[in-house]
Amino acid sequence: MGESLVANWQLAARASFLNPSSRRLSKVIQVLGLYVLHADTEEPDVSLLPYAFSFPYFDHGATDALNYAGIGSRMAEALSQLFFSAYITSPEASAAFKNQFHCMVNATSNKMDQKSYGPYLEPLSLKTALYAYRARNTGTDVRVRGLEFLTPEQLFFVAACYVRCVRPSGPPGVADGQCDKAFQHVAEFSDAFQCAPGTRMNPSHRCELL
Repeated sequence: MGESLVANWQLAARASFLNPSSRRLSKVIQVLGLYVLHADTEEPDVSLLPYAFSFPYFDHGATDALNYAGIGSRMAEALSQLFFSAYITSPEASAAFKNQFHCMVNATSNKMDQKSYGPYLEPLSLKTALYAYRARNTGTDVRVRGLEFLTPEQLFFVAACYVRCVRPSGPPGVADGQCDKAFQHVAEFSDAFQCAPGTRMNPSHRCELL
């Protein structure tokens, strides 16, 4: 696999997606996540781990839609958690976080730490990544061969869901519900796929933080 630690890390993660028998190679590093948040002010706010720049999160030959949906949405996820940590002590912001949390889970729990709230920031991180993609894409992004029927923004959402489905540490089928739960609160998703009003993915009421 070569002598580079970074290259080995990337290849081990990539092998886990392409060959089920290789999943043991990357199980430990996958559990670590794609990024690390730092509490120490002398450190960078967030550090991406080496395999974050491997398929399916990033590839030099991929379209912008795929890369922004992959590493882009995960970077936005990290930034949204930093946003949560920075503002949770503010009374107004804390109330907004709790309202969105209760809206999405239909619960009244007052547990509001970064670990428990993190998954409910996905609509925000998806929108952030999509807006970054839109700013980058000036109509020049190409369609993927074999998936020409998907517009670039449709491909963005398909790829964003895919990177949630390929996590080897999760049980089968979990990502399906995870994608639906997050994407139904993103109006841009229903706009991209022209979902009928009132359907599951285009509800009359969405849980929005901003």
